[in-house]
Amino acid sequence: MKRTIVVKEKASAQLADAFLWYENQKVNLGVEFLDEWERVAEYLTEYAEGCSKKYKEFRQAMLKRFPYLVIYEIEGTNVIVYQIINTKRKPNKRYKKR
Repeated sequence: MKRTIVVKEKASAQLADAFLWYENQKVNLGVEFLDEWERVAEYLTEYAEGCSKKYKEFRQAMLKRFPYLVIYEIEGTNVIVYQIINTKRKPNKRYKKR
């Protein structure tokens, strides 16, 4: 079943922050980060249930090249993305709806 990705405001801001950080490190690295995010988002539209539940109804998908987790849950035909977080920072604040 093809699902729709819904990115919450906090996750969108985290995505933008990560893009800017990587782009400041090396030209086009931010673009490569966004390409990796798009790959994961596309995967989730088709196989959202492919990632196991980690806490209550929350699931997580890992970006392969970058140390980021996508925290989401499935609601009907939507994949709600709550956070896109760096795994090296604040690991105990992953599973909160915002």
